[in-house]
Amino acid sequence: MGEWSLAKPMKHLLILLSLLFLTFPSAVYSAQNRVALVIGNGAYRNYPLRNPVNDARLMRNLLRKAGFSVTMLENARKNELVNAIRSFGRSLRNSDAALFYYSGHGNQYKGKNWLIPIGANVQRESDLEFEAVNAERVLAEMEGGSSKRVNIVMFDACRVNRNFRSFRSNNRGLAQPRVQPEGSIVAFSTAPGTVAYDGEGRNSPYVAELSKHMLTPGLKIEDVFKRVRVGVKSRTSRKPSPQIPWENSAMTGDFYFVLPQGGVNVPEPSYSNESADKTMWKLIEFYKDTTEFESFLNSFPNSQFAPIARVKLKRLTSSELKESDDQLYRHTWPSGNKYVGEWKKNVGPNGQGTFTWTNGNKYVGEFKDGKRKGKGTFTKPDGNKYVGEWKDGQKNGQGTSTSPDGKYVGAYKNGQPNGKGTRTWTDGAKYVGGYKGGYKHGQGTMIWSNRHKYVGAYKNGKRTGQGTYTYPSGQIHVGEYINDVFWRGLVYDKYGNIEVKRVNGKFIKQ
Repeated sequence: MGEWSLAKPMKHLLILLSLLFLTFPSAVYSAQNRVALVIGNGAYRNYPLRNPVNDARLMRNLLRKAGFSVTMLENARKNELVNAIRSFGRSLRNSDAALFYYSGHGNQYKGKNWLIPIGANVQRESDLEFEAVNAERVLAEMEGGSSKRVNIVMFDACRVNRNFRSFRSNNRGLAQPRVQPEGSIVAFSTAPGTVAYDGEGRNSPYVAELSKHMLTPGLKIEDVFKRVRVGVKSRTSRKPSPQIPWENSAMTGDFYFVLPQGGVNVPEPSYSNESADKTMWKLIEFYKDTTEFESFLNSFPNSQFAPIARVKLKRLTSSELKESDDQLYRHTWPSGNKYVGEWKKNVGPNGQGTFTWTNGNKYVGEFKDGKRKGKGTFTKPDGNKYVGEWKDGQKNGQGTSTSPDGKYVGAYKNGQPNGKGTRTWTDGAKYVGGYKGGYKHGQGTMIWSNRHKYVGAYKNGKRTGQGTYTYPSGQIHVGEYINDVFWRGLVYDKYGNIEVKRVNGKFIKQ
């Protein structure tokens, strides 16, 4: 079978758990000295995972914001993983909070959980004892030390990989920990015996939800995980098996990622796509590490901060870049319109950028010679949004438009639907077929919310040409249409019998 691939996802889980504090002075775990080890494994030869490194980087930045001293490994082999865990244990002697996060492939065998390093060669289940790392070693390193220290372990493992085939034990996911010291909490991104999803975007569902809630001031860790559980379940509700995170606590006090501010009540959770990109950007804005900006762009390629991140990355990697050449540009016109992004002298916006109009409209994406060209996102305050291809400042190519009344997915030309496309309405109506100049044109199928259905030709938005119209009663009109009017043809009943003829817009009995 070659290399095993279960190490990356677990790393993310362990990092987050170390961030908590207690509410009551008599039961507060001091967290002045916080230490975290974050591991993301994804580059498995046979069964690679896309997101563990992205997740680990996001977790690292969030933990730094929470005051942790973070050590991070990417795509760690067994010796690197073992040495990192040992060093992590030694660093905890004077710590008040310890957090371990692992993201990647993992497996259970004989009731124990195993972290799968990069390069592991597991042909049989018993090979795990030689090729993988026993997760209990992490808890063993965290034992001892101050009785006031909180130990947090997070496993974002057992991720689904469509090409992955493993032993039957992997189908049961991870096992509940057999030993857990007092003052600790162990969290899984999915319930024991089940699998987790790697995510269809830049992050796993688990880490995406953690990034929304873990820095909320005054939010107990149990409540953080509760909100994460609700969010992850919602994100994966359409999967064959929805993912439901799990944790087991041996803590004796109340812990917080961020301490309450003046004892104020914590706001109710919001499950909107709040600006995780803004949170991460504040963490890295003044860094001079290329990996920080690479991670940001991987996670948020269409963020309003993406143009700035690309320029910063370009400057950090190119010693030949001149100030007079293509560079980050900020400008506000007398009208109030604003632009932030890459700029070409004597040309204007050129490359990645963000243009904001005074009416609230915004474009985030590619420019060429001062015009929108390439891929970009255009939004309006009224809820209208377009994501797709641009040319000469207009929608051209494939794209998706959403509005309060529905959605269109398909081809565009000069700003209008043109070519093959699908339009759906919020009332349940749907059209699939050709467009020209923004109107239905050519062959198409229209189904209305009242179950009426038309299959046939359109011209300039109206039924024109040969078509078939079916009523909910089963009656069918087959023939020629002109400007939405059934002009000539036959009317069939639900049994296929001819009822009447249609000639020049009039019904004629047989």
